[in-house]
Amino acid sequence: SITEREMVFMGENKKNISLLVQTVTGEIPAVHLQFLSNLLKACKLSMDDVSIHAFSEQIPSIQFVKKQLAPRELLLFGSSPVAIGIPINFPPFKIQSYDSTSYLYLPNIEEINQDNDSGKLLKSKLWVCLKQLFQV
Repeated sequence: SITEREMVFMGENKKNISLLVQTVTGEIPAVHLQFLSNLLKACKLSMDDVSIHAFSEQIPSIQFVKKQLAPRELLLFGSSPVAIGIPINFPPFKIQSYDSTSYLYLPNIEEINQDNDSGKLLKSKLWVCLKQLFQV
């Protein structure tokens, strides 16, 4: 499991919105960071409002994330709810409330942020969820 000093995140987390992004390297490439930044802007949010944590194999537990970041909303890119320790499983693109947090499980960011029909379809599904989640 991850120790407290190992959990590094970007953003100020002022609105307790967390994005957990699973990537191959544990780093978020600039092209995907730009995509996330554009998503936040579209939702009338900024990096001040959120925390973004990238990881590869070492998946943080929901207990640890809740203790560190106290998310009201948690977006899971590429890691299933069960993998981080949420005791209920739910499909991608379905907002699920559990234990005073709203969760949104999504395919990995590389899959969503593509310039093809598949990427466009995933982005439109994501946008529908984000509009509902953040009332935009």
